Amino acid sequence: MEFLLALATLPMLVAVVGVAIAVASAVHQQQSRRLEMARLHHWAQHNGLHYTPNDRGIATLSAHPPFGVGNNRVGHNIFRGTYRGRAIVFGEYRYTTKNNKSTIVHPWQFVAVAMPVPRPWLNLRRDTGGLFSRPGRKGLLLESQEFNERFRIDTASERFAYDVLNPRTMEWLLADARANTFGFRLEGQWAITVRAGNLRPDEVWFFADYLHDVLELVPDFVWRY
Repeated sequence: MEFLLALATLPMLVAVVGVAIAVASAVHQQQSRRLEMARLHHWAQHNGLHYTPNDRGIATLSAHPPFGVGNNRVGHNIFRGTYRGRAIVFGEYRYTTKNNKSTIVHPWQFVAVAMPVPRPWLNLRRDTGGLFSRPGRKGLLLESQEFNERFRIDTASERFAYDVLNPRTMEWLLADARANTFGFRLEGQWAITVRAGNLRPDEVWFFADYLHDVLELVPDFVWRY
């Protein structure tokens, strides 16, 4: 009889243990998140930045992938401030997709540096295909065959693209190791780089310097029309 009673109560015990494990896991995640937020807040203060744990407004930073893709779009661990005389915002942009019954979180590190005035969308990257490539369409072609073979250009304004990617700038981009590894986009108020993966705060200055160097090559008249 005692054995039968024990068998009858076993599912209840398993359920209780399962709930206890789930609660303990949730508590651990919350504690870990609070510690992470405290660490990043301290890092932000040390670097003269403002830290926001979550910011849904980041989803409107760009109208092109990885922005505007998937569901539950949110900025995670967002930093704002000034760097080399320009406004800067960076952090981790996340969205989710469904795979059967599972929800997959896609993290992307982004760094955005403010331009003097808003300008049309211009996206430049190595022409190697990729997750958000557009098959069957080459993009804008310039007068340099070497440049066209190495880079892909997509833009909302050919005039803007031609003015930004002048012969001097094309020569610089062909020689620059960063440009040959990481693309960039100019869109609205921001010059932006994105990289798949979680935020690594100490590497954002590398990308910020890259964007500053690109913007310094843009002819002054481009900001006046």
